[in-house]
Amino acid sequence: MSRTSVFTVCLLAASGVVISCNSDAEKGPEVEACRLLAPAPCAAEARCRVLSATRYEADKVCRHGPQAVGCMDKELLCPQALTFAKDPSGNTWQFQDGCIPNAWQSFEGGEADHAAAEGPVCSELSTCSSLPPGKCAAEAGCRVLSGMRYEVEKVCRHEPAEVGCTDSKQSCSSVLTFAKDPSGNTWVFPSRCIPNTWKPFEGGEADHAAAEGPLCSAAPACSSLPPGQCAAKAECQTLSGIRYEVDKVCRHPKAVVGCMDSHLLCTQAFTYAKDPAGNTWQFPNGCIPNSWQSFAGGKADEAAAEGPLCSAAPACSSLPSGECAATRCQTLSGTRYDLDKACRYGPQVAGCMDQGLACITVMTFAKDPQGNRWVFPSGCIPNSWQTFQETLKNQEIAIEGRPCL
Repeated sequence: MSRTSVFTVCLLAASGVVISCNSDAEKGPEVEACRLLAPAPCAAEARCRVLSATRYEADKVCRHGPQAVGCMDKELLCPQALTFAKDPSGNTWQFQDGCIPNAWQSFEGGEADHAAAEGPVCSELSTCSSLPPGKCAAEAGCRVLSGMRYEVEKVCRHEPAEVGCTDSKQSCSSVLTFAKDPSGNTWVFPSRCIPNTWKPFEGGEADHAAAEGPLCSAAPACSSLPPGQCAAKAECQTLSGIRYEVDKVCRHPKAVVGCMDSHLLCTQAFTYAKDPAGNTWQFPNGCIPNSWQSFAGGKADEAAAEGPLCSAAPACSSLPSGECAATRCQTLSGTRYDLDKACRYGPQVAGCMDQGLACITVMTFAKDPQGNRWVFPSGCIPNSWQTFQETLKNQEIAIEGRPCL
């Protein structure tokens, strides 16, 4: 007597998500039979369909010829999208749709996978791919590969150069491709065809900006000019920022600190950066001097960059609460709370600030020098106090807790 075991066939998308499953309890033993057949007998079964794929080697940037690798029920539908998968031995394959053999693992293919799956045949690498550019053009069946080197830190590019060789029969997708040569230099190519052993990667905004920037040989580059010479160049524009001191919650007058190409576009958002000496600055947009390091500014940076001038004497922030009633100053009030007692004290004057200082309307939690916890109705807090993130449970105590006796 024959016995049929329950067997479930699942269809996977390229991301590995299960789209649908059919079991032999519903489909009968036919589905199980197709999934278990080798490619050769599969082709002889009208109800079955052979699964074919191309194996590739990402480290060699090459591919092998298409091969029959599995079998499936012809009635199952497959997502129409290129799918990358690994067989049980760990070899990498590319499928023309979303159907892959049972037990194989699909994964999200990157630039290296696309480049290898569309690269030259691995058995032919010893011919064209090993030739230097100077001998490539003279070799029948070979084609020279040209790319353009660029420098992200200088936001500039070099002249296009011949850097490799490939089989002229190789199909190259017209997709802008970024790659690194063995020395780590960054290059951009007009297609997915790149020299053998080079490593493709996903280019970001900085890569695109540099690859489309001015020639590195242009002398002198605006970014290398001192501010005093920048304004005299029609193709350049000055960069201005405000230096501030977080510990004193004050700012210095706006100053010209750098130079940039006038054709470059700047993101319209306040940007915080540190100069080579470690001083903190605020810029009105995303353009900062070359070699300066941008960082994500917090509430303390915003308060200082919008605070009074550091040269103002005496600064309101340095006055004791009792002397804050001066015309140009205003008091800072907050509510202290105690987590151990689960209670809060009434609003109290905690510090002093400049009357013209604008405060962000957002509830702010801070600790005084003794470590007591306070909540303020805005982003303005006393000088030298430290802001922190409070938990939702503790916020309830600070805002709605019972009065401390």
